[in-house]
Amino acid sequence: MKVFSDQKRRDAAEVLYIILRTGFRIGSKVDTQGDVEAFGISTLLSKHVKIVSGRARLDFVGKKGVRNVKTVYDPLATKILLGRKNGRWSTQLFNVSGSFCLNFLKQIAKWDEIQIKDLRTHL
Repeated sequence: MKVFSDQKRRDAAEVLYIILRTGFRIGSKVDTQGDVEAFGISTLLSKHVKIVSGRARLDFVGKKGVRNVKTVYDPLATKILLGRKNGRWSTQLFNVSGSFCLNFLKQIAKWDEIQIKDLRTHL
């Protein structure tokens, strides 16, 4: 994975990598008027990441109120998630929006038609 000096681009690269390796959705700050607040990779909070046997376990409510629980086995994705987790349970892990991630993906892929969901369906 290329290292970016700009923190926002680094956040976007890490979010996209985790989506590629886990298949989770991006997430959004937009209120969808759902019964519960939903999360995705870009909106995860520190409380959504647990350490289980040296691996990152994600546990959060996603789209349509579906609870997502998954252990991340990819070493780099685990390192990213555990490195971003801190003691404050309400701290957001990544400081980047879904739209920024999409624009960043289009820029590095050099393909205007690509969508973040293309990373999820790649699995």
